Amino acid sequence: MRYLIRYFLFSLLTICLSVNASTQQREQFVRAYDALQHNNIKDFKKLSHGLRNYPLFHYLRYQYLKPRLQQVDTSEIRTFLKRYGKTYFGESLRRKWLKVLAQKKHWKTFIQIYTPQKSTNLQCHYVYALLMTKRYKKNVIKKAKKLWLVGKSQDDACTPVFNYLYKHHLIFELSEALKYSKPSTTSFPFISINFLVPSNKL
Repeated sequence: MRYLIRYFLFSLLTICLSVNASTQQREQFVRAYDALQHNNIKDFKKLSHGLRNYPLFHYLRYQYLKPRLQQVDTSEIRTFLKRYGKTYFGESLRRKWLKVLAQKKHWKTFIQIYTPQKSTNLQCHYVYALLMTKRYKKNVIKKAKKLWLVGKSQDDACTPVFNYLYKHHLIFELSEALKYSKPSTTSFPFISINFLVPSNKL
């Protein structure tokens, strides 16, 4: 009976300590977030260091890294993506960093960081990055043509990709193949328009 009482008291104490620890971490999280909001980076780093096991630690890191993608060491961003890349905030930060990398034309890093995206903007940047680094050429040309063969105007990020196709006569070859085929309103309705636009206008 005494053993059961001791076990119960020990379990109760453990629960209480856990609750207190969680409360302390929540308070520390709020202070760290507040420090970040006021751009008090020194206090933020000090407070957030003790929150590495806190469930919302990655949110703090996201809020810290998001506006500093062009200032922080890339190793910090890579570490974040390695640990939290599959979370909502991880994917969000990846997309933002990919746009920064594209803007700076850091194509090798862009390719390393890239994962399949729904954004046409990022898809076109990825294809162009592959073209510029001369990687997977045959597969890349297929990806580039797929982006071009759509029934609507594409994102401006696709322009360099399409210019590459024109410059290397890859779109011209396709147009010749379609020139003698019967026109169709259901197959590639935008192709004929694209053929009429000079490459320097794309």
